[in-house]
Amino acid sequence: MDTNTETDLDTEMDPETRLEADLRNRLAETRSDERADELCHRLLEKDTVNEYLIGLQDDCTRALFYNTATRSITNEPLEESDSDSAPTEHIPNITNRNRLRAWIVDREWSWIHPRYRWIVTRGPSENSTRIRSYRTQNR
Repeated sequence: MDTNTETDLDTEMDPETRLEADLRNRLAETRSDERADELCHRLLEKDTVNEYLIGLQDDCTRALFYNTATRSITNEPLEESDSDSAPTEHIPNITNRNRLRAWIVDREWSWIHPRYRWIVTRGPSENSTRIRSYRTQNR
């Protein structure tokens, strides 16, 4: 009898469904399933062309977004009850990919969006070399 493993199910899911399941499961580790569903939906709805979800920090109590229009990062409480510890913080001057990459690598993450995971799985020098190489080849 052939049974699906978790890996088999992951390959059968489309990327959006896989992303939603990954985020929802991480949120469910720190709060109720119902609340995790609500927060997951809210975070992914906010993850748009101009404002990219980077990830979650502080045991999934803070969400970080990169705003392409202002070239800044917003670090905001995930829930009202989390805002007592620290209000929304704006990190300005993330003016290019190298600064964004360096900022991401230099942090601790409870969960990080798959679009940024490759950054934290390689060292900063590897990332710089890879970007320079790509730019040279594609001029």
